[in-house]
Amino acid sequence: MKNTTLTTELSIPKFTSGYFILGLKFILLLILFFLGTNILLVAVRELAQETLLSKVILYQSYQPFLAFFIGIILTAILHSCNLLGAIAIILVSAKILDTSSAIAALIGINIGTTINPMLVSFGHIMRKKNFRKALSASMLHILLNFLPSILLLPFIYQAEYLFKAYFFPSRFSSWWSFNLWGEQYIENFLQNIGLLSYPLLLLFSAIAILFGVLVLAKLFFKEKIASIINQRIRKESKENIAIAIIASFILYSKSFIIKYLINSISNNKASLKQLLPWLLGANIGTAFTLLLASWGHSEQAIHIAFLYFSFSFFPAFLFISAYLQNKFIWLARYLGGMMHRYHLASFLYVLIFFFILPLLLIYLF
Repeated sequence: MKNTTLTTELSIPKFTSGYFILGLKFILLLILFFLGTNILLVAVRELAQETLLSKVILYQSYQPFLAFFIGIILTAILHSCNLLGAIAIILVSAKILDTSSAIAALIGINIGTTINPMLVSFGHIMRKKNFRKALSASMLHILLNFLPSILLLPFIYQAEYLFKAYFFPSRFSSWWSFNLWGEQYIENFLQNIGLLSYPLLLLFSAIAILFGVLVLAKLFFKEKIASIINQRIRKESKENIAIAIIASFILYSKSFIIKYLINSISNNKASLKQLLPWLLGANIGTAFTLLLASWGHSEQAIHIAFLYFSFSFFPAFLFISAYLQNKFIWLARYLGGMMHRYHLASFLYVLIFFFILPLLLIYLF
């Protein structure tokens, strides 16, 4: 009895210290994230003052179509919709992107992230049944991403009017615009040490910090999150949505989660129905990152972040109706079967839609 008590008492500090260290790591990443976004804001503001660059920015900022395809191809290459979305929010705050172009870019980023499960699916091409299941899961992810993207489309060209009709009270906007971290302080600090004269260096430094956050987040939390998903993936619980939101938020990316889920379903560890709450939560987690990026910045940036945040919840209404769930899953299985039957079509879809078409249209514009 004494030995049992002693073992329990010794195990408690180990448990709490482990989670305490994880908490410290999370706070460190938050600080780096805010530091990176504020340095990025200062850098692009300084760069925008240059005559040639300001003309290029003025031309491109009023090209929502171009912003849409840039969003697609950057996400297809970098596989980080969370950080790219945060950068888009910062560009709005710096008045580099207008409202229409920013929303178009976010739609492009949202669609661009669907390439990740497709590429993971191709890794199972040698095993027919596994490949078909992986493609069905990819189709389910695509459907869930296209739904909020379609709903956001009217906001591209009617943004200002719809913001007035739709959005929250100005008190909340002013509260969220309070910048605890203060880009003004960072700007003054950079000016004092003489780095403000090198905006291009600051730009690359900010991007390096933000992607460093992404790398460190995976290093710190990847194994823990994989363990939690593995334990809970077979449970059909709405709590899994909340877990997926938190996981996507603290990783600053949903790519790892999506990859893990696609591999799980292809290896018969879960069904499409069990996968659904995880996909929904991962998408909402991305919206939380954008919301965090908008904190303390311009009202326009806050409005766009809250717009994306609110619309990311729409697919979650699938949980209200079992009928809608079943229809979405049936459609995903059907599309997955079609992709499986026509292998070449699935490869061409990825190659043309995510690379050739965006590059061609960017070149033409």
